[in-house]
Amino acid sequence: MSFSGPGRLSSIVCLWLSSCVASLFDSVYIEYFRYGIQIDGHYYRCKFVDVKCVYCNYGMRTLSMANGTAFYYCNFHGCDVGFGHSLNWYADTSIYFESCYFQGDDICIETPLGQMLRINQCYFEANGCIVDIYRTSTYKTGLILSIENSYFYISVPSLIKQNIPSGFTLTLVANNNLVGNTMDNSYFVNVESGDIIIKAENNKIPNPLTNFSICSKTPLKTSYFNNDFSDTN
Repeated sequence: MSFSGPGRLSSIVCLWLSSCVASLFDSVYIEYFRYGIQIDGHYYRCKFVDVKCVYCNYGMRTLSMANGTAFYYCNFHGCDVGFGHSLNWYADTSIYFESCYFQGDDICIETPLGQMLRINQCYFEANGCIVDIYRTSTYKTGLILSIENSYFYISVPSLIKQNIPSGFTLTLVANNNLVGNTMDNSYFVNVESGDIIIKAENNKIPNPLTNFSICSKTPLKTSYFNNDFSDTN
């Protein structure tokens, strides 16, 4: 299925769903809408396969829980926000992006990060930031962001923005990622508020051109092994 709309500044939503538990979305192309897909209710255990949302205000915007939902080979390109995750502050137990593509989005994933968000084997290029954790639910524990086996190209001051209440702690797991950067004095994660625990292993910058730090704030606990986030080969 293919849909083309009047533009991101319009008020038109392409696909607007109340709830769609255990649904399959396969080979859907959406372009030039206010919201490409909006889901107001629960969408547990859904599968999104080869769904492409481009040049929208929100490529996809969700307002409820996605427990166990997975995205495979999806593409969010040229959107103000590629994927707006659980924007009514619901606490998802798990949502998963596998082999997805994000390019030219101001924000790739906007999330309150109720509990766990997992990103694996994804590609990010020319975006504003890849994950914007702008607030959180009432859960103080279990806030986990896992990013592994992915490629990032940095042309902005930070890949991840963390803005959670004081007393809350995010655990960031970042393993086996390849990072290309052209922004000097940039961060993998910029902690504006809240605390962070980091486990980072085997992350590499090939032929680094600039200084790059993994975090703007000293983590509560760290586990670093074999990372190269410096301006030396």
